[in-house]
Amino acid sequence: MSTNPKFGREALRVRFSDAATSISELYRTAVLSYDAGYRDALLYVHHYILLNTPRAVAGDAVLPHSAQSPVGTTSSSASPPLLDADRLLRFIQNSLKRHELVSVASRGTLRRRKRSLSCVDRSACG
Repeated sequence: MSTNPKFGREALRVRFSDAATSISELYRTAVLSYDAGYRDALLYVHHYILLNTPRAVAGDAVLPHSAQSPVGTTSSSASPPLLDADRLLRFIQNSLKRHELVSVASRGTLRRRKRSLSCVDRSACG
């Protein structure tokens, strides 16, 4: 047991702070990996729909950001007969927009947390 209780509490606070920071970074890495996979999957489906739908407008296409091999076209009998490509494309585009908005909001939250943590570390803030 430590002879100075204040030193022991400070050391414990530092250890918990380091653990919380590590958990936050781990969570952030996991979220970014999930988001990248989610976005790639949506872009892959979007690309597939554009290749297999003759009425889709090429100007509205969103190309994948990674270098993916082109998707081979399949016969029209392989796709569902009631595929509403326009509705699916709007869904994918809206999902991508929502994803971007959530990403921007989470980056702003992270910046605010970093600012508040730096304020806690300085003795002049409180």
